[in-house]
Amino acid sequence: FGKFKGRLYQDARDDRNLFSWIQWLASSKTSRSKKMGNWYLKQLEKSPEKIEPPSKIYATAVDTDIKPTDAKEIRSGIVVFENTDINRLKALVSAARERLADLETIFTRESNAVAVTQASLFSLLKDLFQERDRLKLLINYRQIFLDKLFHEGDDEAEQVSMEYEEARKQSDDEFSQAEREAKNTKFLSEDQQNEIKEIHRKLVRLFHPDRHVGDTEKQKAYTHIMSEVNHARDTGNIDKLREISDDPESYMAKHNLGKIDLSDDEDVVSLQKLYEALQAKIIEIIEEIDDLRNDPKFELYKLSTRRPDYLKEVAGKQKVELSAECEELRIKADALADEIEGLTGRQRI
Repeated sequence: FGKFKGRLYQDARDDRNLFSWIQWLASSKTSRSKKMGNWYLKQLEKSPEKIEPPSKIYATAVDTDIKPTDAKEIRSGIVVFENTDINRLKALVSAARERLADLETIFTRESNAVAVTQASLFSLLKDLFQERDRLKLLINYRQIFLDKLFHEGDDEAEQVSMEYEEARKQSDDEFSQAEREAKNTKFLSEDQQNEIKEIHRKLVRLFHPDRHVGDTEKQKAYTHIMSEVNHARDTGNIDKLREISDDPESYMAKHNLGKIDLSDDEDVVSLQKLYEALQAKIIEIIEEIDDLRNDPKFELYKLSTRRPDYLKEVAGKQKVELSAECEELRIKADALADEIEGLTGRQRI
């Protein structure tokens, strides 16, 4: 389960990292994780053996020459020492990457479904949303206008009118962008989900910041790239993922992020840090999935899949509420307009 998937919880009697993680799990804010962690601890209490951290790095030797028949004969050849900790950590890193890719596929699929549902709801109510936002903006600037008029004078207040026009234009532009995004938000097909999974898995291998724990500049650059990659994954932006994946060197050069380094630090410390970072990301995305599924928006998505007309019912109720809110805002905006006109002799904003 989770960070130590594939391990036996009994190993915690000899592995302090595993035992510490179980303790952390038991103190999680997520009820399911907390319950699991406490179960592990109770099982471990049944055999209260002393937990000691590993004290040795084991190695195996392979003689590449033919063994001599005479025991007194000096053997020649190459002896290859294989650090079993490195091999074990490589296997754990590989398994963690697979686990992370699977979880990210789940998160992408479900967050996309929620986004599509919200986009559909927005499309049904967009006119009222825009009216409400415009009224709120108007009220805010009329209040600012009056404050300026009372405390700084007519010229300063007049400046607010110009600022309002700029703010309204920016707000309308942002709303238009939101409309375009809502229109373009569509359910990802199974093929698209699989493609996102494969590309993201590849990019995690290339750009995970902890691949180069000893190089601050590389970590900073890779952190920036992974932020872009994760945002593209979460929004289902396949074109962006393809752009990075098809030519990562050009992408890095385009954004002044240096040159890509495909080498891996293969010492025990670096691999351990990479493994721990991947496990931390696994826990993070498990909790993100839990948060997503506990969000009312997810419940709306689930209900709308069971009842085709449910979204229209919800939109109908929200339309009534938004209409009432807009009416209240309109009354407040008109009252402020009357006050401005009474003080200045004309409508100013």
